[in-house]
Amino acid sequence: MLHANKPFEPTIDVAKGCLSGHVIRRLIGQPDHVRGVIAGLSRSGIPLHTGQHEPLMYLDLNQLRLPTFKDAFLRPVQPGDLELLAQWCKGYCDDTGGITSPDDMVLRIFNGQNAQLLVKGGFPAALTNLSARSDDIAQIADVYVPPDMRGQQCARIAVGLHLQQLRNQMRVTGALLSSSGPAATRCYQSLGFQVLADYLHVTLDAPLVVSA
Repeated sequence: MLHANKPFEPTIDVAKGCLSGHVIRRLIGQPDHVRGVIAGLSRSGIPLHTGQHEPLMYLDLNQLRLPTFKDAFLRPVQPGDLELLAQWCKGYCDDTGGITSPDDMVLRIFNGQNAQLLVKGGFPAALTNLSARSDDIAQIADVYVPPDMRGQQCARIAVGLHLQQLRNQMRVTGALLSSSGPAATRCYQSLGFQVLADYLHVTLDAPLVVSA
């Protein structure tokens, strides 16, 4: 994945010069920056998946607002969850428009060993994942609630408990995440998150090795 955080002139020569030797599957960054890269890549005839905009959000964990709940707790993802996660990851990818593939998502979750399941009323109810950490800042991703558990604050509880755990056990002081839509944005804002910027995700139809 390319994080386009610097502006690019919309020419293929500039894009190739900056990206030579890299394998690119996805691009994410501020819209103007990503569009500059896309302009260069598109001129070389590279097929692009339609991109989507997602707000980038931040929370100072001292300002975390946990919802009121009962009969719910987090536990780490376990090998026995593979079949369940395969279904949930497919649902996640369908909901988000194919930004990643279900198989890649399952592998990322198990290889990272940072994902948590919310159990509510004795049943798996939501997924949340620590996708990256830099010093005392954590990035949360892969938040998913199956259709039959929606409307019960499951995402809010899962992410809130995960952030509380990171704050208390790993001394994380801040968290970043991107929102997949208005409902998700409202959920994260209820926890205290604020929108920092608008980000654009674009997925290539096939992985690209950029040559000079």
